[in-house]
Amino acid sequence: MASVTWVKCDTSRIQLDVGNPHKHDTAAHGKYEQIKWSTTVGEAKKAGASAWDLSEYHKKNKLRVLDVAEGKSDGLEGGGGGTSKSGKGQAK
Repeated sequence: MASVTWVKCDTSRIQLDVGNPHKHDTAAHGKYEQIKWSTTVGEAKKAGASAWDLSEYHKKNKLRVLDVAEGKSDGLEGGGGGTSKSGKGQAK
């Protein structure tokens, strides 16, 4: 699905709202505080966000996708760079 492709690419540029949407003193609030300054999907994941978290923030208009760049996908070891989901183009 094209609308969620950005979350699979660690180099996709994002912007989260600075205002935390979660109740203070909750685990969700703490996680959001750790990720809210992330500028890429990869940074947000390193800070503790899951792909699901990011997708949910996007659905709730708390996250904007600024740019979907070609780069390492979280589903491919060592990066993708020219491979497709069908596996065509992969060298053995």
